[in-house]
Amino acid sequence: MLNYRWGKNMCGVKKGLVGKIKQFCAEKDISEPKFLQCIIHQQALRAKYVDISRVLDPVTKMVNLIRSHGLNHRQFREMLREI
Repeated sequence: MLNYRWGKNMCGVKKGLVGKIKQFCAEKDISEPKFLQCIIHQQALRAKYVDISRVLDPVTKMVNLIRSHGLNHRQFREMLREI
């Protein structure tokens, strides 16, 4: 179920998140999930009161490590392709 207020980056037919998920589900013959905008609002409200830096800082460091060295980045991309 799509909400008409979502932007194109969320519900675009081909490039939006919802479109990509629907396309993936169709390719894998999986039933499509329900899309509700309220999930995003709930997450935004929680983010105001919860300090996510304990999660975000290690993730940022890991991404920076992978992106900083070409070999790490290529190996990481290859690992993701295999998975």
